Amino acid sequence: MAARLIAGFVLAATFAATALADDVDAKRIEELWKKGSEWQVGEAEHIKKVGDAKLALIAAGEPALKHALTRLVTTDGLEIRCLDEVLLGLKEKSIGPLIERVGDKDVNVRRNVGRILGSFNAKKDDKDEVGIAEADIRRISAALLVQNAKEDDPSAKYWQLIGPARWKDEKALPLIIELSKSANERVRVRSVALLGNSRDHKDALARFVELLNDDRYFVRDAAADELKKSGQPGAQTCQDKAVELNRKDKLDARDARLLRLLMTIIGANNVGQPAWELAGSLGKHEDANVRGDSYTLAANLALQDPKQAETSAFPEVCKAYLEMMREIEINPYAKACLEAALERVK
Repeated sequence: MAARLIAGFVLAATFAATALADDVDAKRIEELWKKGSEWQVGEAEHIKKVGDAKLALIAAGEPALKHALTRLVTTDGLEIRCLDEVLLGLKEKSIGPLIERVGDKDVNVRRNVGRILGSFNAKKDDKDEVGIAEADIRRISAALLVQNAKEDDPSAKYWQLIGPARWKDEKALPLIIELSKSANERVRVRSVALLGNSRDHKDALARFVELLNDDRYFVRDAAADELKKSGQPGAQTCQDKAVELNRKDKLDARDARLLRLLMTIIGANNVGQPAWELAGSLGKHEDANVRGDSYTLAANLALQDPKQAETSAFPEVCKAYLEMMREIEINPYAKACLEAALERVK
């Protein structure tokens, strides 16, 4: 009987000691989390303490993971930095638990989970200690895309696509294109960067051209930048659209604006003789702004390295063309563009 009582006391004491240790660990994790969520600027000593707290959380492993998962709901910018660094630092330990929260009922959790999972990188080689296995990347991408297809929050949809877009998951492209049609202008402009990961795909290029007609100038500018980065494929897509517009009997203000923007992209990436022919044709356009920009386009094409295209309008040829147009151009804006173009090709 006494032996049983002693055994019972020992067992109870063991449970109590374990609970006390867990409580101490939890308090220590909370202290580290609080420090790791501070602004990491200022004196060197403070910066180091904040960084060390995050490293200590990563080293703690499971207890830190457990605490971090309770903070996925946060919207505090400084705590989000701590959340990201710790969960990414825990690598494989955090992937499964995060995937389980991809479809969480709280939208802030879905946003944070999408951002964190999308920030993982695949291992470059066996010596890479930062990246994760390619199989894990595929597993994450699949989970994010399944949730994205039924996601109703634009911001969460964006964060769920950053990873699949970077990893060039072909199943992500239709979802990114759909996201770029959001009524939210901030989501549209951010989706342009996601599309940039597939800028060599014809569907992405076609969508960029459509976005050149967006109501917001910053969306148009972002799409134009991506088309310029795409090189010849983007320039050819713009060339085809410009030719289509030039065939119209009359352009409305929106189409004229689009045509002028297309010329800046074509001029940045010479597509050869067709581009020169387009510039000459637009020099006869009824819209003076279009004519003016066509003279700029002609100069841009003339000054490009002729080895970079099948053919090129050499400066001498362009100069002769512009001097001929100088005799008939009467619009002040177009004449100013023409004179500037002539000055460049002399």
